[in-house]
Amino acid sequence: ATPDLAGAHLELSNDPSSMIRFRKNLEIFCETNKIDFVIFDTPPSLTYELFLALHLSTSVICPIGFSRWTLQG
Repeated sequence: ATPDLAGAHLELSNDPSSMIRFRKNLEIFCETNKIDFVIFDTPPSLTYELFLALHLSTSVICPIGFSRWTLQG
């Protein structure tokens, strides 16, 4: 991760259409490159990246248990 990437997080989270644009671009990319599935690996915290991955997902595998302590460390 770079400082530019951290800045992108702030810009994207303030743009309500970013999830829709990302979904459309991902669909085009997957169709063009004949990709059947995509794996999003996000940190176990409530970040914009996690919300984006959940929004784009049709299935979710969670390798950790959901609990208050899991998210707080």
